[in-house]
Amino acid sequence: MESKSIDLTEQDRKSYIAAGDNSIPLTQLQFLLLHENQRVRSRVAENPRTPIEWLWELASDDSSVVRIAVAENPCCPLALRETLAQSDSVDVRFAIAENANTLPHLLRILLRDDNPYVAIRASQTLQRIANERSEYSPISKVAKAIKDLSSQNPAQPKSPRIETRY
Repeated sequence: MESKSIDLTEQDRKSYIAAGDNSIPLTQLQFLLLHENQRVRSRVAENPRTPIEWLWELASDDSSVVRIAVAENPCCPLALRETLAQSDSVDVRFAIAENANTLPHLLRILLRDDNPYVAIRASQTLQRIANERSEYSPISKVAKAIKDLSSQNPAQPKSPRIETRY
């Protein structure tokens, strides 16, 4: 199976790798912020060390790939994610709707998106989050433990019979 190239020159490939490095000095990261290649700028946008001011700058990048990377940065402020969720780009809104780290209130806003694909994806993500949360809730852990115990011991005592007299 062939590995897919991301169509970068050797120098761009080095810049791409450097932009994703958590230990890169901010002066170098700032230089890469203005790189001509959108994939390098998207790596800057993904980097958790990228200062918030730069994320705001990258959020207005011409490339939707870069704007999506901003939205997926774990340090992206809520106000910026809300701004990106109103983007003219369907791709940006879809990526936000697909991201399980998007806050539920923002996903509920995207449920009303004009684009049906965005709205459906927001609905699916909300459902996935709800399922994951219920799977790890204390009540579901107890219910699972009880179910596991009962499946291990199929000869359970019968429920007491209650007789009613008339």
